[in-house]
Amino acid sequence: MSTRLLLATRNAGKLAELQRLLETAVPGVEVVGLRDVPEYPEAPETGATFEANALLKAREAVRYTGLPAVADDSGLTVDALNGMPGVLSARWSGRHGDDDANTACCWGRSLTSRTSGAAQRSSARQPWSRPTAPNG
Repeated sequence: MSTRLLLATRNAGKLAELQRLLETAVPGVEVVGLRDVPEYPEAPETGATFEANALLKAREAVRYTGLPAVADDSGLTVDALNGMPGVLSARWSGRHGDDDANTACCWGRSLTSRTSGAAQRSSARQPWSRPTAPNG
């Protein structure tokens, strides 16, 4: 009998990657995603950090499913924007989840910031992901 571990995501790529990593490293653990459990209301991501949002998602998953759970939160940090948009990445352009619009908005703001002299560093874009599991 295998133990089910919930990865609190609907992202098939993230799920496949964790399944691949754990299948031989931790025999007997079946990694499932949100599409594999009864639907529940997902809490808004109100944390000030990636870690806080990931922990919120993992705790909600445990609460509603009773399964051990891990979650992550991810986004972009842009040097020329002093680390923004950070946890606001998914809605930076004003349209939640529109990756193309959010990326264009980040680059547009970082270029404006650089040319105005507000930031002298490069506008390096750094993807960030913070996997987290609730403790207890």
